[in-house]
Amino acid sequence: MEMKDCPQLLCRIFASVILFLFGILVSNCISEKVSENQNSYFLEISEYRQKKDNFIKTSNRSPLSESDRINFQNLSYFAIDGMYRISVKLRKYAELDTIQMFTSKGTKRRALKYGFFNFTLHGKNHKLVAYKSLKNGSVQNDYLFLPFYDKTNGVETYGGGRFLDLHENKNNEYILDFNLAYNPYCAYGNENYICPKPPEENTIHALIEAGEKKWK
Repeated sequence: MEMKDCPQLLCRIFASVILFLFGILVSNCISEKVSENQNSYFLEISEYRQKKDNFIKTSNRSPLSESDRINFQNLSYFAIDGMYRISVKLRKYAELDTIQMFTSKGTKRRALKYGFFNFTLHGKNHKLVAYKSLKNGSVQNDYLFLPFYDKTNGVETYGGGRFLDLHENKNNEYILDFNLAYNPYCAYGNENYICPKPPEENTIHALIEAGEKKWK
């Protein structure tokens, strides 16, 4: 039967059914794509963690002592959570200041206060300052350094804070992924390391239940 032969009401019902079925098809396609992307992301993070465990266990550059490496199984992490993967925009400071960042030994390291990120998490607004490491007055690399404290420190995570690194780009758009938050080497009990401490301005007043937990 052609559409022109249908009674008006039947035509409307027929059209509605077609639109409904089309909507389901599109929705399923989108859902499958989102699920595929999510699975790919989870796999990527899991593989990264496995590689880090292997480095900690086998590399001569591991932060663990030889005896600790013998008994080492794996690092402890929070479950991967997409909520902690946030799209952000870097806002660069008009005037770049050099600050003194305290270390685990009480010494100081110079760093360039480069810009900041505003983001929303757990229904509240937060801010993280991005720094660049300096050596002999010059920027060491093209990475943004984000050391931070949060409310898990000293309980589930290392008391000295955790770090994030971002490779600098030209469009200033980034993914702030706390699932990649990692401990400084000082967190593993080796007194030979000197690690920067997060400045107080990089205190996140929330639980960041993502990334690496404390070692022991």
